[in-house]
Amino acid sequence: MNNEQKGIPEVVVPAGYRLDEVLDFDDDDFGEEAPIYVEEVKLHFERNDDK
Repeated sequence: MNNEQKGIPEVVVPAGYRLDEVLDFDDDDFGEEAPIYVEEVKLHFERNDDK
């Protein structure tokens, strides 16, 4: 099994959605706990060019 990193992961936000609708930003679930893992990601916003 190859464990090499394949680059920065990408999060795709579909056209018509906001970032906060796709990702969970509610910190109330974790209280004062630090994240177990933090990682850089690329954000890709799809566009609706029908206008």
